[in-house]
Amino acid sequence: MAADAGCSGSSSRREETEECPLPSWVMLDRHVFTRLDLNSFKEDETTSPLCRTSQDDPFRVSFRLAAPPAISRFYLHVQGGNNLSDPRHSSCRILASHRNAVLFCIYVPLPVPVEYLSNPDGEPFPRFFKQDLFVYVAGNRPSLQLLPPCPMPQEDQVASQEFYDPLADIVQFWDAESLCVLHDEEKNYVVGYLCVSREITAGSGAQEVEAQLCLYYSYDSSWEMHALPIFCQREDMDALFSWSTTTALAFGTYLCWVDYQCGILFCDMSQEDLSVSYLPLPVYNHLAPDVCMEKYRSISIVQDEGVPKMMFVDVRPSHGYVNRPRPDGFEITFWTLAVEDGNMYWKDEYVLQGSELCIDKLVPTPHGPLMLPVVSMEDPHVAYFMICELGCDAKKAWVVPVDLVSKSLMYLLPYDNGEVGLSDDDADMPRKNRRQNFAPFLPSEITKFL
Repeated sequence: MAADAGCSGSSSRREETEECPLPSWVMLDRHVFTRLDLNSFKEDETTSPLCRTSQDDPFRVSFRLAAPPAISRFYLHVQGGNNLSDPRHSSCRILASHRNAVLFCIYVPLPVPVEYLSNPDGEPFPRFFKQDLFVYVAGNRPSLQLLPPCPMPQEDQVASQEFYDPLADIVQFWDAESLCVLHDEEKNYVVGYLCVSREITAGSGAQEVEAQLCLYYSYDSSWEMHALPIFCQREDMDALFSWSTTTALAFGTYLCWVDYQCGILFCDMSQEDLSVSYLPLPVYNHLAPDVCMEKYRSISIVQDEGVPKMMFVDVRPSHGYVNRPRPDGFEITFWTLAVEDGNMYWKDEYVLQGSELCIDKLVPTPHGPLMLPVVSMEDPHVAYFMICELGCDAKKAWVVPVDLVSKSLMYLLPYDNGEVGLSDDDADMPRKNRRQNFAPFLPSEITKFL
């Protein structure tokens, strides 16, 4: 049975909310929908003021908000004919969300030096792209801020450069999955980036591996850099040696970095003296090191009677994790993070067998297993999954909510990421910024602040 998307219109104007109230949370599509018209936005409460990139290209952002399982959309409104309108010269990525803040980045090309243009017979000049970070904050008057670049530490700067490099004096966060944002209740936020390194900084206190942190504080518009030891058990060191951040998010007062192959790094931003600690996931380390595990695993932050809880979901196919899903049986396990007296550990919550869900009664066959899990932010007993038609070039997909108590699929909703052709008022969207066919959705609570 297919579900009606319900209140999923393209506008969130306040006069419409009595008939169709905004949901308490949404699932944002990671794909960016770009309109080549600065004036194409609707006059609603999600639309940002005009902003500019570091290269002075103007743009706005807005959202189309929908109650889950319908998927909400992020729009980039740009001026036709400039760098942002050409997917060869620019791209945009949605990175993280916490409370009323959404962090995203735009990669913008830097101009070619005049001295190079005067030498057309020279070797081809490499094109440099600068990563601009932006924070959108929802509210009665949404704001949109370009963050200043993070300066390279003096000891790492090169005194004289033999080759032209306009990015030599700033830190570029090319591993964008390691960026996250934490917004407090006092209208301040911090943006964090973490790198696990075996190059030990003098005075950090680390021995074999350290956490290198870059933190931006909105209250004084400044970056700080920290090199910190990672507190962990001795048997967890191997996991840190091969650490690769899959995603980053905020949980309470913590910034968290997740490697779905092994564990989570926590940094409590409420403490004056920052520290980083490691907690293994309740699964085997690096069971499938070559597999994109974000297809099968997720960390969700849910509200349980007003208290945030962290839940970990693992979808385990019967024949093991593979990059190309097969029509095998599978098992889904849910854990909740318990925090007691400063200690953290995982508690089992639910175990579901694929055979219990009777998927074939709702989903056309052949199909793969449930993937890209997201636990509802308002109801920890409901989880959302994507399921795709079978095949390496699958284009059809559906979003399915699962009742974890009754162990049943509730209904089916078709998903359209724009690859095949948009059938709604976004049908004229240019096809760009497609990192992969199906990417994990980003839970967000921005609707609570509109």
